[in-house]
Amino acid sequence: MKGILIFIVVAFLGLILLGKCSSGPEIEKGSFSDKQICTATIAMVMGKNTKKMFSVHLEGNVTVMYQRESDEKMFSYECYVTRNKVKWKFASYDWNHNSGKEQYTFEVIKGDEGGEQLSIFANYGDSASHQKQNFSQNDF
Repeated sequence: MKGILIFIVVAFLGLILLGKCSSGPEIEKGSFSDKQICTATIAMVMGKNTKKMFSVHLEGNVTVMYQRESDEKMFSYECYVTRNKVKWKFASYDWNHNSGKEQYTFEVIKGDEGGEQLSIFANYGDSASHQKQNFSQNDF
């Protein structure tokens, strides 16, 4: 009995280390990349056009940048996607740079013309403050 218990524990730990166990099912991203999901999230929050933004993968995170037209100042954000959640930060701030009440999520849905749409949702911690915006592949 003791040998079986040890085997189960070792097998379970092995699965965790191999990434075979997770806290839930993998979220379908469709044809959208982490770079696009991060770019769409930051564009929605900052009120910017995704086509005027640039993103790259750096050290496991996505870096999203854009230049403000009025004074040509550059802005840079770090972002990562885990399951259906998006976390981002500006400069040296904490992730989502607040008390943790903000939540950003996404889902991929069928668009009106049969293509996929990326829906980004922002919940700012109370039932009255939220945003939603849809993006297609043509937005990138």
